[in-house]
Amino acid sequence: MQALTLTEAMKLTPEEWDQRIQESTGVVREVYEAFGMIRPPERRQRMYRTRLLEHLAEYKRDVLKVADCGQWRNTELPHILPPGIERLNLLEPYREWIWGEIVQKGGPGGKPLELPADFCHLNSPQAMALNLFGPATMRIGSDHLPCALGYPQPCLVRKVTFFTETIPGDPLSYVDLHVSVAGDFDAFVHCFCTDLIFGGGRLNAERIRRLQMVYRPKLAPYMDPRLFEPAQFCRHHRLMRALYTAVERPDTRLVIVFPFANTRLREKSLALVRGLDFILQQRIHFVDTHEIALALFHAMYDTTWRQHYADFLKKYDIESP
Repeated sequence: MQALTLTEAMKLTPEEWDQRIQESTGVVREVYEAFGMIRPPERRQRMYRTRLLEHLAEYKRDVLKVADCGQWRNTELPHILPPGIERLNLLEPYREWIWGEIVQKGGPGGKPLELPADFCHLNSPQAMALNLFGPATMRIGSDHLPCALGYPQPCLVRKVTFFTETIPGDPLSYVDLHVSVAGDFDAFVHCFCTDLIFGGGRLNAERIRRLQMVYRPKLAPYMDPRLFEPAQFCRHHRLMRALYTAVERPDTRLVIVFPFANTRLREKSLALVRGLDFILQQRIHFVDTHEIALALFHAMYDTTWRQHYADFLKKYDIESP
């Protein structure tokens, strides 16, 4: 299934969105059956975030065999791992390899990763990025990643780095994954999971300063001025950061990865990009998390590889909205 540009996505009707999800859902169901897995019953009535957090709490208890809960803001939550066992957020087939070669040694990028404070959350976007893309970094030089990210033509990967600044020394240019592709634009990937907005947190003096001194001067020619209202900026600051990188680095392809089953985030993304300059819209692509997982699943016939991506689908419970 070909990845959509934002402009193409905005033209889809709700019925076409449902059809697109149903088509890929059928393939996911085949993966479940091939590995003898039984998917939990449908829970369409409730919000995606609620359903997935409940599922991850069950996953922690039943699959990881962890009964204790971690804390967030002094509150115990069932989808959070206790301190010291955050590596369990990585899937078993490649857990030790990803932890040792990417997290501790830095992988092909050569620099140990600084894990975010919420990496112990089972819905951590950064943990999801490592689970989704980590195994593919074992085969630098292949076209697995570009194909999964929606590149229309086969191309080879030269370098992959996680959690990096794409503009050296500029923390505003942070991305979850940077894929350097031979003979084509680099891909800067931002991942989201149960997020309901593209930002969050409190609107404080530092964020207002950045808005006025950094983002507005750089992005104003390309965006609807209403997106620079402080409250709007705060709700979309991670996407603003991606757009900042796109303007600063015109030789890039921005890829926004999230489960299309997260309808709240999908609706917000479509509403937001209507305020972007047409040329900037064409450089941003967003891809369904489970479309990437399926593309990578089918990229190799290796049993361990396929078990990993089957486990990915099982963990994140993203078969359907």
